[in-house]
Amino acid sequence: MKPPTELDDRSNKNPKILFGLLPLLLTISISLLIVTVSGIGVFAYLKAYDAMESQVQQQYRASSQAAVERLAGLVSDVPRTLHEYEILAQTGLLPINDQNALGMWFVERLRQNSNFAWVGFGDARTGRYIGAKRGSDIRVYSARPDIGAGKPVETQVDAAGLRRPVQSDENMPYRVTEKAWFKQGMAASGFTWLAPYEFTNGRKGVTAVIPLVLSGSTKPIGVLHVDLFLDTVDEFLEQMKISKNGRVHLLNRSGVGFAAPSQWRKGDPALASALTQLPDWKQGLETTAIEVLEYPHDGDYWRIAFARLEAADSPDWILAMVAPNRDFTGLAQHNARLTLGFGLVSILLTTLFLFFFAKRITEPLRRVCDDLDKLALFVFEDRSLPKSLVREVAVIGQTVTNMKASLRSFGRYVPTELVRGFLSSGRVAELGGEQRRLTIQFSDIKGFSSIAEKLRPEALVAEMSDYFVTVSAVLRTHRGTIGQIYGDGILAFYNAPDTLDGHEVNACLAALETQQRLLQDRALRRASGRPEFSVRIGLEVGDVIVGNIGTPERFAYNVIGDSVNLASRLENLCKYYGTSIIGTDELKRSTGTAFEWRHLDRVAVVGRLTSLDIYELLARAGDLPREAAAQRNAYEAALADYFAGRFAEAETKFKALAATKHNDLAATLLAQRCEELQRHPPDGEWNGIYVHTSK
Repeated sequence: MKPPTELDDRSNKNPKILFGLLPLLLTISISLLIVTVSGIGVFAYLKAYDAMESQVQQQYRASSQAAVERLAGLVSDVPRTLHEYEILAQTGLLPINDQNALGMWFVERLRQNSNFAWVGFGDARTGRYIGAKRGSDIRVYSARPDIGAGKPVETQVDAAGLRRPVQSDENMPYRVTEKAWFKQGMAASGFTWLAPYEFTNGRKGVTAVIPLVLSGSTKPIGVLHVDLFLDTVDEFLEQMKISKNGRVHLLNRSGVGFAAPSQWRKGDPALASALTQLPDWKQGLETTAIEVLEYPHDGDYWRIAFARLEAADSPDWILAMVAPNRDFTGLAQHNARLTLGFGLVSILLTTLFLFFFAKRITEPLRRVCDDLDKLALFVFEDRSLPKSLVREVAVIGQTVTNMKASLRSFGRYVPTELVRGFLSSGRVAELGGEQRRLTIQFSDIKGFSSIAEKLRPEALVAEMSDYFVTVSAVLRTHRGTIGQIYGDGILAFYNAPDTLDGHEVNACLAALETQQRLLQDRALRRASGRPEFSVRIGLEVGDVIVGNIGTPERFAYNVIGDSVNLASRLENLCKYYGTSIIGTDELKRSTGTAFEWRHLDRVAVVGRLTSLDIYELLARAGDLPREAAAQRNAYEAALADYFAGRFAEAETKFKALAATKHNDLAATLLAQRCEELQRHPPDGEWNGIYVHTSK
């Protein structure tokens, strides 16, 4: 990092200054005054135009309010009917288990409301369906999986209530539990409108459903539904006129139309153009105010307003009213364009005069603001700011450049992700910590001392930098946080500062990927004659103190606690057992069946009074080769004999493993231990704990 004096010298290397900010602002003010005076000529007309605009807005609002109320009235019987049936069923008054009686209930409701197309009930318990449908007549429609293989049965009901079986048009079984409307109803939390659709006879309709939950239960036993004809809605939209060429459409929440005047039922280019040009049109629907939006289409300007049904249990439909401007403004709009054209000509020269100077101010300041926004998130872009002829703007730009250089250097000393987290949340870093369950990872390079003594200092720094880049990339991928780097060792942890569900699994994945990446890296290094790095990793999960630890003047985000010390001890045990990754039984339990482990030993490490079982992390579940799995199983069988005090049997098995797998130092050590225990049997009750006396 350069000393402050050099930064000060660099900030004085500004481009040649031609203008000061104050004279430039005076010039702009005078020019704006000229424009203001010239604009007075059109002020009166603009006020008149505003009055006309206000009348147009009021007309749209009044029309939309009337349409919304009318539509709400058309669909209000649907939720009323379903809520009524729900209450009757819960009180036992609706005969949901009597198919004949229930069908007549539904027939009666169709007679009461001519807009209803279907009323029915699907039973999740038995898979049966009973409903009434409207066509040229009214029929009871039923289907049961235990009768006729589920094929529907229809019964015509005349005005006197007399029933006559009729041939159904459907030959395929009707399995209600497989229908989309039934599944959506079972998954709903209450009354719900489904998407509009078209009946097989070409008439349009919409379905409303409600899951039927009986008293004393939380799980629905079936779904009640009402299907509504939308013919009346089309007729209403046909009659509604907001202007000579205006029309009204009914859309769903995604902007897809399903009801419109007959001329526009196959598509309205004016509506399609509005939805394309106004991508944020839905935002206005979150308020009760109706906003009239303007947009160009077909060589003219059009207006559109959106309104949604506000009544309780109304469908999520949107009313779209579209009309050309010429219907409202006519000659006045033409005169407005002419008047504004003359006004634009009058200010054109002033605009050109200001453009050059404004560009010299706004562009550098825009870039400065952009850089400052990124600096607030601790993001640095290596780019220079555009030059400015304004002294104050040029100084600001140079200051920002200097600030980026300084903060970029500062970022090398702190965890960048941590700083960005504080900045994005608006929190201020303060001294203190909290107790949290973390997964701790402690890693160290095998034989680092011998590697270091063979390299020149600058070469060692370069090689270690390459190693840390590789390992840090893996840790970031699995959302680990680097707490501290101790020479060649790295202390990392998971689940802080951000909460990370399944952090134990992330830590194990990172450890395995680190070993895999370093294995690939060693092959490349061997080919180029560079030093090869192998790493030992200790993993532990437990409650620790994590936070800003240090003094009020200087602290670091780190962890302290018994689990941190234990992770360090486990990393050291890798050297003793000849393994790469060792974790505790608690970590193994926390990861479930996600990984392949080898039960390594039962130990007591330095600094702990209690013992623990330690495990070697081998691979992800299912990735362990068959031969390696057999070796692991044989080792654990020998270890079981060892724990049971059958030292002779255990020694024989461990020696056999050591002979077939030459690099299995753990099997060799355990064989020697069994041999020693046979010569000197343990005093008292044998618990299998091996006490390590060195760190």
